[in-house]
Amino acid sequence: MNCDYYMEEKVLPPSSLEGKVKETVHNAFWDHLKEQLSATPPDFSCALELLKEIKEVSDLPFVNVKFLDISSSLECQ
Repeated sequence: MNCDYYMEEKVLPPSSLEGKVKETVHNAFWDHLKEQLSATPPDFSCALELLKEIKEVSDLPFVNVKFLDISSSLECQ
């Protein structure tokens, strides 16, 4: 991992079309995830997909271990 790597975040004006679309998509994603996890019984499909994507882009050992622990415990239910 390159610790010197830096990517500047693009700041969008909230009133711009791009800013509104980004905010709408962001809110829709997190609202949907919250809805699924709050359901009875909870639906972990989106959360597991998110964890899989995190695992794919990350080489951090603790992410892989935690993901495997969570994934295996959910598969047993």
